[in-house]
This record gives sequence, structure tokens and C-alpha cells, in this order.
Amino acid sequence: MKVNKQELLYALEKVRPGLTGKEIIQQSNSFIFYKNRVYSYNENILISYPIKNLNFNGSIKGKELYEILNKFSEKTINISKLKNTLIINNKNIETGFFLQEKIDSNIHNLQKIDNWKKLSKNFIKGLQICNLAANKNNILPYIHINNKNIEATNGYIIASYKLKNKLFNIPILLSSTIISNIINNTFNKIAYTKNNWLHFKNKEGLKISCKIYNDKFPKINNILLFKGEKIILPKNLCPTLERIIIFCKSDLQKEELMTFKINKNKIILSSKTEIGWIKEEIKIENINNLNISFQINPNYLLNILQNIENISCIYKENKIKFENKKYSIAIAIQKKE
Repeated sequence: MKVNKQELLYALEKVRPGLTGKEIIQQSNSFIFYKNRVYSYNENILISYPIKNLNFNGSIKGKELYEILNKFSEKTINISKLKNTLIINNKNIETGFFLQEKIDSNIHNLQKIDNWKKLSKNFIKGLQICNLAANKNNILPYIHINNKNIEATNGYIIASYKLKNKLFNIPILLSSTIISNIINNTFNKIAYTKNNWLHFKNKEGLKISCKIYNDKFPKINNILLFKGEKIILPKNLCPTLERIIIFCKSDLQKEELMTFKINKNKIILSSKTEIGWIKEEIKIENINNLNISFQINPNYLLNILQNIENISCIYKENKIKFENKKYSIAIAIQKKE
């Protein structure tokens, strides 16, 4: 079989996020080839993508296959199967991979989907925003989707996005570790299956199936319902924050913090660690004549300003909120006198 190397590598790149470094479950560190598609599968996610001119079934260790294909300089390579070995060659190089021909049964079960629904671009945007607040560790490592909202929190920041239309009749918890794989692709269809998996697909043929968890997610909406002083943030705040962050990274403190101060018609941002310090002033229109000072993680603030347009900023005591008609994001702050 003559195969376009770049097309094959592109397909493998699409499913690589599903590979694990070690074989956590059967074939989780292998590319699985089955009926003109390539798969990766672990306990959280199944990813598949169509491939051309490869009419064999079985699994091959993923890391090594990807690396060796990158070492072939020709645009076209030859791939053939001899008993339980997959042979890849060109004029000067020949390599063989032992093929495990038995396919995990979950691959078959998770592909039986016939209830696809149209997925709006706003849903993916909602996932993207809420992913800013998602905890990637063991405490609340989920994105929560219910009939009204997409939600996430890591204890310091809470995000909520209002859904236009009800998708499903059940609450859905997805691992926050896989959300980047969804928001980095343009999906236009979604489906739920009763084996507790949520599925996405796009016009290109990429499919991602995500395991739904049964844990409980805390009620966080009431925390977002507060009023306070409105702050007009300048449009040029992002470059300042990028500089401030350099002086927030410290081996001596767990969280990166900067001081955010409003005094008369100026915002003053500053930070100090064992490597040095920085201070910047930006002129603003102080509509409420505020005189406040608090500490906040600048990474949260920068991510929000880079990803959301036309938002209002509300300050009250130990928290600050960013909101518009669809999004609401609250960040815990530390009062600084």
C-alpha cells in the first residue's frame, strides 16, 4: 500500500491526545487501526479520525510509530502487513512493528451513535471560557453541563456560561483534562449515549467521545449573584499584565499574586518577589471615585481579558466579577489595605 506520509501523520496527530505514556488500560498507549479509521483510547476519552489506503485492523505502540514516520524523508511510503507484523519501507529504510490484532470491544460500542444533534459555536465558546476556571488536579476536576449552564471552578475562580437551548435532560460532568481537545477543534455535532459518554464530531471526520462522571458538582450560581462597584478596565491592560506576571513567579510562595490598586484616576499594578519588582500605572476614568487595593492572580485576569469581549468588571470586598449577557466569572481576591 502506497501511503501519503503527511496525511497519515496528520491523522495520527489528531488522535495523539488520547494516548497515555504507559498502558493504563489495554491499548491506551497504542494507535488502533480499524475499518479505515485510527483511534486512541483511554479511560477518559476516545478519539478517532479517518485514514486512507490502510486496510488492516490492529494496534501499534503510538510513540514509536509516530517518531519513525517523522524520520522518513519521502512524501510517499510503503506499508504492508505480513502475518502479525506491519512493515513500513521506502528505497533505503525498512522497519517492522508487531501488530496486536485484537481490538478492545469498547471501540466498537462507542462508535454506535445515531442521535447526533447540531452543536452551536457558542457552546464551544462556553467550554473555552469555563475551562479558564477548571481545576486540572484532583479537587473538582470537572466541567459541569446542565440544562441552563456550563460551569467550572477551582476554588479561586468560578465561571458560568448561560446555555441558549437545553441539550440533554441529565447533568453532565466531563474531566477538565480533556476539554482542550474539544475547544481546539471545530465540532458541529454532539450526541449522548446511555453508556455515559458524550460524543462530538466535525465535518472533517474527527470524533471525540468523552466519559461522563457520576460525582456531584457544588451549587455555585448563588456565589456569582452579587452587586458591587463597577470598574472600567482599560483596553491596553493585557501587555501590562504580561510584564507583571514575570515578577509574580516565585519559589517562596504557592500562588502568583500581584497588587491591583485604584487611586483617583489611575490603576497601579505591582508585584515583588525574590528576583525583583515591577510597578506600572495606567490612567482610567474612575467613575465611582474608588480608592481600593487588593491582591489577585494576574494569570486569571489576563486569560479573561484575552478571551472575553464587552465585559463589565464588578468589585465587592473579597471578590471581583466579570460578566456580560452570557458569561459570569468571579475571582477570589485578598484585601490589601
